[in-house]
Amino acid sequence: MNGEKNALVVASTDPELPDVLDKTNPADISAPADLALNLIFEAGSAMRTQEERIAHAVFELRQVIQLHQANLEKAETRANIADSALHEARIELNTLIAKLCKARDTLVALKEDVVARERDLAAMNERAEAAKRQALDMSAVLSMLIEEIRAKLPTAFGAGK
Repeated sequence: MNGEKNALVVASTDPELPDVLDKTNPADISAPADLALNLIFEAGSAMRTQEERIAHAVFELRQVIQLHQANLEKAETRANIADSALHEARIELNTLIAKLCKARDTLVALKEDVVARERDLAAMNERAEAAKRQALDMSAVLSMLIEEIRAKLPTAFGAGK
């Protein structure tokens, strides 16, 4: 009833509304009050509809946020897995690099050994060639000595007479 009085006061004191209401007639008083109540009810209904829309929008927004948060957590997990795999790959790569460096050092040492052996072999070949030449020279000298001895033998024993 207090709302009806306020509506009546507003209606009757509004300068733009004509003051044609008979304030003593209850029908004239209840019509604007009913109109005001209907307007308030419609406004309340519209507000409830807006509140429902807002609540639904908030609900959907929360679902989207939860979905994005779940996707973010999955992406973070994948990033951690990838980071771990990258770390393991770096360790493996460093191990392979160390092995390659060791293999390179071994190859360098082997190459130096081969070069040294080739030098030794070349020196041996030179000595062998020198020994061969010396042996040929000695063989020639021996052949000459044998020829000289053969030439002198028959005369030395008197067999040639």
